[in-house]
Amino acid sequence: LYVWPVLSVANGETIEFSYERELADITASTATLDMPVEWHEAVIYNLASRLTEDYPDVAPSVAQKVDRRAMMLLDDLLAEDREGSVTFVPDWS
Repeated sequence: LYVWPVLSVANGETIEFSYERELADITASTATLDMPVEWHEAVIYNLASRLTEDYPDVAPSVAQKVDRRAMMLLDDLLAEDREGSVTFVPDWS
């Protein structure tokens, strides 16, 4: 990595960058999930939502609450990548 222009004094300077990589497969129940921390709750609730289908003893009201929360968390995550627009209006006063 080459930085230009070269600083005469690098005193506490940092470089920030973003990158994309493929998530690792989970091959064991003891493996750590390979995903950003902010995804954990959405993954947990969406897994719980999927599991309520396999367990008929779960009260329908509980299953509905889990489903709603799972959808909300997933929507919030997906919305983080959306760009928005900003409008600046001068204050002429």
